Amino acid sequence: MPNSGESVCIGGRTYRFCSRIAGEPKLLESFHELTQRTFQIHIDSVGGDYEPHVLAQGDTVCANVSVNKIPFLDRGRRRFYIQLGTVMTREGWRGRGLSRWLMQAVLAEWEGRCDALYLFANDSVLDFYPRFGFAAQAEHEFVYERPGKTAFEGVKLSMARPGDAALAMEKYRQGSLYSDFAMTENLDLYRYYANGLLRDSAYHLERHGVVVFADFEPGLVRCYDILGRSGSPIEAILRSLRRGADDRVILGFTPRDTALFVCRRHEEPDTTLMVHRSGENRLAAARGMFPFLSRA
Repeated sequence: MPNSGESVCIGGRTYRFCSRIAGEPKLLESFHELTQRTFQIHIDSVGGDYEPHVLAQGDTVCANVSVNKIPFLDRGRRRFYIQLGTVMTREGWRGRGLSRWLMQAVLAEWEGRCDALYLFANDSVLDFYPRFGFAAQAEHEFVYERPGKTAFEGVKLSMARPGDAALAMEKYRQGSLYSDFAMTENLDLYRYYANGLLRDSAYHLERHGVVVFADFEPGLVRCYDILGRSGSPIEAILRSLRRGADDRVILGFTPRDTALFVCRRHEEPDTTLMVHRSGENRLAAARGMFPFLSRA
């Protein structure tokens, strides 16, 4: 792979390849503008665990493939995964092979240097990624459906309050002890959810010593993760999270103890998990899912 800052020729046109845009303010500004235009998102932290790999002309980012470095704890084993994401090409530069070039460059950099490579593909590009060795992989989710006595104990947190933000960070550092397959040591991605997409979904269950990220619908709780050291059984925590005795709880992670849950295929609109052939595929042998909070 070329070094960051080198010029490359693709289809008779010259581009500058850059994999360290955090130190280049104009490229960073162009990257943010393109992510907002393409995905309607803003990525606060660039560099370190999240590295865009861009092709640029002048100060304009023409195309990007981002590398997310994510350590996992998988059934007690430490694993290092690479999740590719934020794949985009600016209008006017499409059809020139830029995404193909970037994908090949990133794979050349990371094949053999991580335990797994994967991405989440939109429906419109499901035929694109198999050309590079990716294959679709089903995910499965776990649902708690047992009726019984319940009493909602969640105290809603506000990440705008320093004390609440510190508590949520403390619980993240303690780990996701109820998960069989948990993201660890990626604070940027955790903050992306805690301060962004799930900023209104954090609850403190003081009796159990955990912070839970969850959303509520009539008769349904979506429990994205349970963070913190606790001696409470997961069933007790889930009952403390329900507002009705018959509410179902859908987990956004793979639980250690699956006996309490109904397992079913996870379906997500316009999203398909694809795993690269060069590394391991833990979901091929054991039903489960990538944790919701690890999805970049």
